[in-house]
Amino acid sequence: MKIRTAFTLIELLVVIAILSLLVSILIPALKGARIQAHMAVCLANLNGLSKAYHSYANNNQSKLVNGDVPRYPGQQGLDLRTLGNRPPYWVDCPQDETYHYMGEPSQAPCPPTLEHKKLGIMRGALFDYVGDPTAYHCPGDLSRILVPNGLSGQDANPYPDNYSYCSYSVSDMLNAWNPTNDRRAVKKMTDIVLPGSKFVFIESTDNRGWLMGSWNFLMERTPPQSDTLAIWHRKRSGFGYADGHGEIHTWTDPDIIAAAADPKRTWFSYTNTNSDDYKFLVRGYIPGRNTK
Repeated sequence: MKIRTAFTLIELLVVIAILSLLVSILIPALKGARIQAHMAVCLANLNGLSKAYHSYANNNQSKLVNGDVPRYPGQQGLDLRTLGNRPPYWVDCPQDETYHYMGEPSQAPCPPTLEHKKLGIMRGALFDYVGDPTAYHCPGDLSRILVPNGLSGQDANPYPDNYSYCSYSVSDMLNAWNPTNDRRAVKKMTDIVLPGSKFVFIESTDNRGWLMGSWNFLMERTPPQSDTLAIWHRKRSGFGYADGHGEIHTWTDPDIIAAAADPKRTWFSYTNTNSDDYKFLVRGYIPGRNTK
C-alpha cells in the first residue's frame, strides 16, 4: 500500500483558515498587551519625575523648579552660557555638546536633532534626580510619526527629527512660563493645597519640534482653551502629581479624545465644561495657596 505524504488542497485550506483565525484573535491581544506595557513604563516615568520634582523642592527651601522649557529665538548657535542669570529650567532647550543653542526648527541646515534634545534634558535641573533621559519619553508617544507627516501646506514639517522627544509638560501654574501675575500660580511647594490632587506633569504634544514653554489652560476664555493633550494609551493619559506619585486618567469626553488624535491641532477648545474630564482638569490645574 502506498503511504500518502502530502496534504490535500482541502486540508491546506483548512489549515490556512485556522491560522488566519488564530492570527485575527492574537493580533488585537498583542496590541492590547503592547499598550499596557507602554502605559506601565509611562506610569513609572511619571512616578520618577514626580518624585524628582518633589525632591528638588525639598532640597531648595521648598522652591519649585522652573516649569518652563525655553525657546531662544534668533541666532542659531547662541552660546547659552553667555545669557547670564538663566533660571534652573526643569528641561532646557536643545543644545550641542558645547552649550550652543540648536533650537530653531526653521533654520536649516541644522534643526535640533534627537541628541540635541537629549542634551537639553540632561542639562535640565531635574536630571540629577532622574539620571536617565529615557525617563522623559513615553514609549507610546506617537509624535515622531504623527507630527512630521501629519501636516501639509505651509505647516508641513520638512525635518523628520523635528518632533518632541520629551513626552511631558509642566503645568503653567507651577512656576512656569505665563501666569507670573496670576494669584493662583505658585512658586513654592508649601503654597500648593492638597498636592496629591494637583498635577505637575501632563502628556502633551508640540508640532514645533519640542515641548516649548509649559502646559497652559485658559479656563476663563469662552470657550475655555488649553495647550494640546496627548492620549497615547487607548483613551488614557498619564499625569504626575505634586506629592510625588503618578496616575493614569481614562478620558470619557468624546471631544477631548477626538481633538487629541488630530496632529494639526495646537489648542483645544472645550465644548462641554460640565464633563467629568473638564472638571478633572480644573481640579488638578489650580494649585491654590496655602493659607496657613
